[in-house]
Amino acid sequence: MKTGKPKAGLRFPADEARHPWLPVLLRMHALVDAGIATAVSDEERRRGVGRACRRGCDVCCRTQADIPVFQIELAGISWYGAEKLEGPRRAAVRAGLARHVAGARECPFLVEQACAVHPVRPMGCRLFTVFGRPCAEGEDPFHTRRPDLLAPPPGLLARAYREMLPFHGVTDPKDQEDWLARGLVGTLAVNLPTRDWRSLARLMDAAS
Repeated sequence: MKTGKPKAGLRFPADEARHPWLPVLLRMHALVDAGIATAVSDEERRRGVGRACRRGCDVCCRTQADIPVFQIELAGISWYGAEKLEGPRRAAVRAGLARHVAGARECPFLVEQACAVHPVRPMGCRLFTVFGRPCAEGEDPFHTRRPDLLAPPPGLLARAYREMLPFHGVTDPKDQEDWLARGLVGTLAVNLPTRDWRSLARLMDAAS
């Protein structure tokens, strides 16, 4: 299955000049988005049913206990929350972060059934795709109907990780292949629901 070439994706030229890690994050996410878009299109034709995920379908945002997020993605979420969110949505996110309890399943960035940091949402969220019917309340389709989940296209995650590894100082291609072969990239991720997001609430206060 072809994953396609990364699309240009979002750009924030002024911010990218101030934050050297931001172009890396944007390239990584654009690569994943292009691969997933191609895979979804291919799977819809093969299955004869459409993608169930759409705006307002927020079961996964409220019930998933395990959402991997990498350090560079944490930086992106913090940057976007502190510097890009405005108005009522910023206020809603700020309030949600302030009351968020580490381990709570509902994502603190869920506002009115939509992701307030959608442009910089983690790869884990970008990859999660369900076909057929939408998830029932409280359902985790990984356990209830795994065949309805989109499998990441072959090689897509490895390509994304190669973009990310220099952020962690792994620049030599041989070292990168060793990290991939040994499954070490997973050690760089943390679980989004277990994070203490109150520090971001304070950062948003300072940036206001």
